[in-house]
Amino acid sequence: MVDLAIQCWSLAFGALRRMPRLAWSAMILLPALQILATLIIIMAQASPTAGGDTGLSPQMRHQLALAHSATLAQTLFQVACNLGVAVLRAFVVAPLAVAVHRFVLLDEARDRFAIATTPREVRFALWILGVTLITIAGPFMLGVVAGIFAVVAGTAGKVVAIVLIFVSAVLAIIVLLRLALLFPAIALDRAAPARESRTLTYRHVWRIFLTGVLMSLPVIVAFAVVLALFVHGQAGNTLAAGGVAFLVFSAVVQVLVIAASAAMASLFYRRYAGSLAPPPAGVPV
Repeated sequence: MVDLAIQCWSLAFGALRRMPRLAWSAMILLPALQILATLIIIMAQASPTAGGDTGLSPQMRHQLALAHSATLAQTLFQVACNLGVAVLRAFVVAPLAVAVHRFVLLDEARDRFAIATTPREVRFALWILGVTLITIAGPFMLGVVAGIFAVVAGTAGKVVAIVLIFVSAVLAIIVLLRLALLFPAIALDRAAPARESRTLTYRHVWRIFLTGVLMSLPVIVAFAVVLALFVHGQAGNTLAAGGVAFLVFSAVVQVLVIAASAAMASLFYRRYAGSLAPPPAGVPV
């Protein structure tokens, strides 16, 4: 599994070298979307909020009600904007991931701008949004139930809440792992990618999970080092410079992680679905 994790990074670098315009456009667009999402959050938090209403006159109570309504509208606006950013991000990630899948599986290198325009890429982006919604909706509902238990049942409710949150996290991970080979199937225009992924990942979930963990270790270590250097250890004007450096680092890492994850899914797809085409040099069948 260690060899496979190393191979994923090697293929990611190889794919990005073969498709530099795709890589650079993704490195520009993904941080831009991240900045946009951050600005939306800052604007929402900067909005005035209302305090308690004890001892207020009817006129003040009316003004307070209007303030609460404005806060609710701002919250809904923030949610809508973040959803829009998520959609845009999916349409940026899709061309990059599709290109890496097809590079690994078909030795195809199509260098282009990272915006989903083809039916294949649009389908890929919509599946990204669908899988994200599936993995978020279940834990969210269980989280709501856990919150109710924690409030209503005291200490016992808090224990139940912790168990429910843990179960929801495990279920989300299992769903993601069972759909891990969905995206290389979409990149190859397969007719029923979700069903195919569930079939191919049967009895292989642990191997895929552990390989993903091993592949993620360099990213975790790199982020820890960079955070220590550029965020916590500096102040004043130097902190602003460190923030810019961290943004650049984050852009590069995002693209590399997307490419490496696509390469890993493609390698497992090739292994469990059979050889589809001669692989790139150095990729075992």
